[in-house]
Amino acid sequence: MQRLLKASIRKETGKEAARRVRKNGRIPGVLYGHGFEPLPLDLDGKEFHTLLRKKGGAHGLVDLKIEGKKGEKHTVVIKEVQKHPIKDQILHVDFQKIKEEEKIHSEVSIRYLGEPIGVKMGGILQHFIYDVKVECLPKDLPEYIEVDISKLKLHDSLKVSDLPQIDNVHYLNNPDEIIVSIIAKRIKVKGVLAEEEAAAEAEAAEEEVASEVAQGEELEAQEPKESE
Repeated sequence: MQRLLKASIRKETGKEAARRVRKNGRIPGVLYGHGFEPLPLDLDGKEFHTLLRKKGGAHGLVDLKIEGKKGEKHTVVIKEVQKHPIKDQILHVDFQKIKEEEKIHSEVSIRYLGEPIGVKMGGILQHFIYDVKVECLPKDLPEYIEVDISKLKLHDSLKVSDLPQIDNVHYLNNPDEIIVSIIAKRIKVKGVLAEEEAAAEAEAAEEEVASEVAQGEELEAQEPKESE
């Protein structure tokens, strides 16, 4: 079921007009699409934040109803949400009007199932990306992608190529891009590094000693021998 969002036509454009819109608790935006004249809009700030908190968040299809135009409703995707670099404030929203017969590019959230074996053994689940980019027809756009990570062991990782294949949906990310991995904890015990770090330091020390020995042997070979 597609989510519903209401918007009004914005009569004034420009920075000052956008500031006035935001001052009134609304968010300026624009609706555009192939063969469609861009339409300036504004929408209720609280309603849009509520939409973002629902299942799908900023991803997935949305029914955008234009108030003041009887029966006008467009199927859209949220293409971009511009936020203030410091304040927790949404400055502008771009909506893209889509056609049922045209493929779209969109981002889909990844949901994880199960607790990794590596985490049960004391490892840490490290996230690299939370969404994946896909190409598909609007009717085939998934709300989210589920993936079982319960079998991941320490030092294992999950790549885009490991995601489940979905009919008529093509992943756009690099297949080798890492989504999550299980890493070892980095801790200190009484000022001493954990085992995996201590081993790395020992290996580096061995290499340093070997280098010094090699240099000593080279210098010894270059020294003139005493006559018998």
